[in-house]
Amino acid sequence: MAFLAAITAGVDLKATEVNDRSAVNLENAGQDALDDEHERWEYFFNSGCRTWFDLISNHTMSTTFCVLEPHEAKLIVDHWETRGRLIAAALARGEGSNPTAELDALLKETIATLGPLKERLDVAVAEECAKSDVGKAFVKLSTRSPKDSKKAP
Repeated sequence: MAFLAAITAGVDLKATEVNDRSAVNLENAGQDALDDEHERWEYFFNSGCRTWFDLISNHTMSTTFCVLEPHEAKLIVDHWETRGRLIAAALARGEGSNPTAELDALLKETIATLGPLKERLDVAVAEECAKSDVGKAFVKLSTRSPKDSKKAP
């Protein structure tokens, strides 16, 4: 409160030079893309399993790839982000992070929209199970190795 009292009483401030630092600092800015950006892009995207899997396919387990379409990937990401916002809003309102009607509706809508992906996955898993001596399939949904599983010995 002493600060406010000093202001209302009148403070003798010295004039200073204006030093506005709100502008963008271009001192460290460089070009948006490297000169060899295209070559780097090509190398990165051509190093996926499409380029080497055929070379090892006779030496590994039966494998079926299932395409994740760009609009499906976007839907999954949008679902995750929207879910996070809904949970944050519920927490802010003091409702906790338990599923709400909004979360349930979001999940149902996302599942319905991803129906074609589910069908493709069901077919791929069924085909792999049919090839298996024990009628089972290993489904890998990420780049993690099976040895990374919490259930791995």
